[in-house]
Amino acid sequence: MLDQWMKELLAGTEYYILGTFNGCLHVGVLANAAFAKRALARNQRNRPWNRGRSTKLAANMLNGEWEYTGNGPKFSASSDMIDGQHTCNGVIIADKSSTGIAVPLLVIFNMPEAALYTVDTDEAGRSLGDRWGIEGVLQSTAVAAATRTVFAVLHGSVTSASIDGRQPTHGELTAVRRAVPYLHEGINLARTKNGDKVLSRPSLMGGLFAMMLQADRAKALAFIESVIDGANISKDSPELTLRNHLISVKEAAGPKTTASAKDIVPYTLAAWRACFEGRSLSKMYSTKRISVAGFKPSAELLAAAKVSRKLDEATEAAEDGRAA
Repeated sequence: MLDQWMKELLAGTEYYILGTFNGCLHVGVLANAAFAKRALARNQRNRPWNRGRSTKLAANMLNGEWEYTGNGPKFSASSDMIDGQHTCNGVIIADKSSTGIAVPLLVIFNMPEAALYTVDTDEAGRSLGDRWGIEGVLQSTAVAAATRTVFAVLHGSVTSASIDGRQPTHGELTAVRRAVPYLHEGINLARTKNGDKVLSRPSLMGGLFAMMLQADRAKALAFIESVIDGANISKDSPELTLRNHLISVKEAAGPKTTASAKDIVPYTLAAWRACFEGRSLSKMYSTKRISVAGFKPSAELLAAAKVSRKLDEATEAAEDGRAA
């Protein structure tokens, strides 16, 4: 029942073969430091290790607070570790203070490779950014935030949006990400030329900018450059009015506080709409129309975001709230 590499991994431990379920072999193990080190040698594609998380787990083990929860190392059929690196590192750290310590873990073998991107255990779980980083998505944390912004706007919401009273799944957000081609570019543009986060959160603005780029690339690039770097700005232009608003929001929030999406998204959308329509904008306002002017979501994107109605700006019923 145990392959040779499994026997080598479990050597020197007390273990119990519990059985096979859904093609996966379940083994109860009293895991010691030697086992943990061998397990970590098979950890090739996990998220970055968080020392603080493992140290906390080690303290639980040393204080007698460790409980057998059914969570533990998981391995694919090809012997790669899929989950459990923080627990294994915790065992190693605990062993340095109490040599020979062993804790009960449920070890699962022959997990499907796809579980690497969906498993959500190991104390704190994987964020969407963690999972996309494992998949090789660059700037995965920022891309995850930008994707959530796109999802929210598609549903007419400033911040988070729900589908039938629930939050979108990671799979649904992954489908949205794949249907929006300019997310990375939008995030990179949401900075000054020096890479500073001068005006707002690049991850938040990046989602909005990605949709603007898809609506009208040339107009969006000029708009974004003027807002971010203050280039080619004229009096009463939407770019100047928005830039001044974002600066005031940033100053009010202070260096240690993140500005609220409600202070950024509706104002940015209002300024972009004025720019897109060729209007001046001398006074900033918060629009009630949460949509990106000129942006026509593809059928693929609408399906991915579970949008039940097409956001047709010509028939948009929401009041704009624009200042006269």
